[in-house]
Amino acid sequence: MKLSFRILTALLVATTLCGGRPALARLSLGTAHSLNPALLGLGAKSSEPAGESAQMAAPSGPCTLIIHVDGFRSQKGDAGISLFTSADGWPENNDKAFFHGPNPFSGTSAIITLHVPPGRYAIAALADTNGDHRMDRNIFGIPKKGFGFSNNSKVFLTAPSFDKAAIPVACPVTQTTIHLLYR
Repeated sequence: MKLSFRILTALLVATTLCGGRPALARLSLGTAHSLNPALLGLGAKSSEPAGESAQMAAPSGPCTLIIHVDGFRSQKGDAGISLFTSADGWPENNDKAFFHGPNPFSGTSAIITLHVPPGRYAIAALADTNGDHRMDRNIFGIPKKGFGFSNNSKVFLTAPSFDKAAIPVACPVTQTTIHLLYR
């Protein structure tokens, strides 16, 4: 199996930050690129640190975050998860997400297990039926896919703010459930 330099670097960074243990459970090599090194304080896109996100790069140890997503209407596609450490890019700019990636599921629910530094995270979930890793909308801007947010924050005309969706993640284990909405 041949791995790219970018994937190897992301895995090495994630493992180093978590005390030599793998940083993400159930992270396939195909989604290793989903780790954002800029938000880990490495290779930031500007000369400034990544702000609040960079502070989270110094974990006291890996914490397990278990995300339960339920309410899928179709067994086709993946459960798309985007994990954010700040309002920057929330909720749809995956380039600014701490982690994002597709997760297979069966039935009407998915369980995603991640190992992350302790901190405050907001999670956006998506029923990605066509594998494009983004929210599709109709001509009126109404989502065509199921979606949900941590804290099951209310959604009216726009997504909830980062602060309303943010949850604290502490060691050893934090669990959260996201109920998908369809419009």
